[in-house]
Amino acid sequence: MQPNNQNQQLAYQQTKNANKIGYTCVEIDGALIFPSYIDITKYMINGGLDYSQCQFECRLIKQKRVLQNKIKYAYMLNEFFLVCNEPYKKIPDKVIELKPNNRIVWDYNRTKTPYRLTGFHLLDGKDVYEYQAEEIVLLKLKEIFSQRLFQARFQDEYEVLAQVGKGNYARVYSIRHRVTGQKYAVKCFEKQKLIGLEKGALSLHNELKIMRNLRDHPNVIKLYEVFEGEHTFYFVMEIVEGTSLYEEIKKHAQNPYKDEEVRDIMSMLIDGIAYCASKNIMHRDIKPENLLFGKVGNQKILKIVDFGLGTYADENPYIFPKCGTPGFVAPEIANLVDKAQPYSTVCDMFSVGVIFHILLTGEAVFPGKKFNEVLKKNKLCEIDLEKKEYENLSDPAKDLLRRMLEKDPQKRITAAEALQHHYFTQQKLKKAPSTDDLFGMNKEDLPAIREKQTSMFTKPLRIPYLSKDTASGSTDDNLNSFVTRDPMFAGQNQVRQRADSNKMYYTIGSLDRQGVEPNQVSGQKDSDKSKFHANTLQKQVSEFTPGGRRHKESIVEEHEEEEHVFQENEKMEEEH
Repeated sequence: MQPNNQNQQLAYQQTKNANKIGYTCVEIDGALIFPSYIDITKYMINGGLDYSQCQFECRLIKQKRVLQNKIKYAYMLNEFFLVCNEPYKKIPDKVIELKPNNRIVWDYNRTKTPYRLTGFHLLDGKDVYEYQAEEIVLLKLKEIFSQRLFQARFQDEYEVLAQVGKGNYARVYSIRHRVTGQKYAVKCFEKQKLIGLEKGALSLHNELKIMRNLRDHPNVIKLYEVFEGEHTFYFVMEIVEGTSLYEEIKKHAQNPYKDEEVRDIMSMLIDGIAYCASKNIMHRDIKPENLLFGKVGNQKILKIVDFGLGTYADENPYIFPKCGTPGFVAPEIANLVDKAQPYSTVCDMFSVGVIFHILLTGEAVFPGKKFNEVLKKNKLCEIDLEKKEYENLSDPAKDLLRRMLEKDPQKRITAAEALQHHYFTQQKLKKAPSTDDLFGMNKEDLPAIREKQTSMFTKPLRIPYLSKDTASGSTDDNLNSFVTRDPMFAGQNQVRQRADSNKMYYTIGSLDRQGVEPNQVSGQKDSDKSKFHANTLQKQVSEFTPGGRRHKESIVEEHEEEEHVFQENEKMEEEH
């Protein structure tokens, strides 16, 4: 690409004279075209670089084998890493564009405990840039680079502690940083299996792009850095040791949520959704399984996880245009005909409304025993909040619920608007009866009144997603349950207990579509397999059927057949 105006001509000639600085390789239709000019003129003023736009600057050391080490001056300017032989040089001596295919390797002094950072190698195609610096500088550079580049040699930096989950295409481990001792979780994706999955690599990089943009909110899981090995991608994330909202809802089957508990959960959830919407990001798979509490026994911090189906609302056509979980998916997505038709971030608010409905009533919005039954009701979206079962809800709660479950996305409440709703701003959902109200009442009526003040429930909370004609006293929580997905970052003891119970299975990450562990179908009669599939198979929607077979439509479309072949998972070969 040649410069096409006077300013570009000036920068082009200056950088060309400076050892061809400003050139890079460009990939076109799989072929590398060289050279191509990097246009940095937008950062130039009066014939020189405008360093006031830089986000970070530091001193580096360039080691020389014979001559004395030289001091270099480095600057981070958005997508460029600039290196100069003297401070604020008009034209940098090196302009390195930070591209997705760049890699960075950090150097450590392993003779000391803990390890100490000493330098780095920046790999740009065939070019290798090697620098040293003070550790405080390197730590800041690592924070910046990790948000733009893949790093190499994961196991140089982290010690693997234990496996906490697994799926068809990924495994999750608890890990400890060798320098800081801080614990994290790492989600490992096997490259070979991603290649065999249509849109697999594209979906992975899309999830990475989204998570790198969601770093500053307490109710959204945080991605710290990403590594690439020869066979594996590593996503290092904050570790979430608490249970999922789904598990907590089951615990409350006979102990309904109190009003303030529902309000706290919904406030955190909507706050996180509002943050995503402010970035124009749609999660598209909001459900109790994808909402985790930060610590065991502590429900004061809620995290939204698993952005595998996430996308930017304005990046149309979407990778997976018709996706979500039946029973939670917004009707405008479930009924989507034109796959090129865009929709907005309010699709997530419908899913939030379904969760709100479950917490308030103990019932699913679209109950059913079978996949197609739930999906059909979801598409029709016929919801009547004036029925008798809603009469005990407070007016603010019912109004907010109605606005969340609005079928027309143009009329549906946004996350930002919901946070200002009087359901959250009022001090109490229901006022206690005055003495005048109580005058003349029988004493035996008072306990019932107090019960209504404590909770909006008038009956024990059922396990969500159950059909109303299902016996609520079933001892098998998975029976007729629409979703049985485990949290992505469950505690190790919790995972072991569930694995031993032979009732749960793991689908870790966005690309683990419809996986099922082999031992969970062994011992079942053939006649039970379709029932097992319909009742317990994870219904996360993608364009793949449970066994990983390609289906002509997204799974959110109604299937003509109810039964599918179970296929055993292949064990992911661990990379050491």
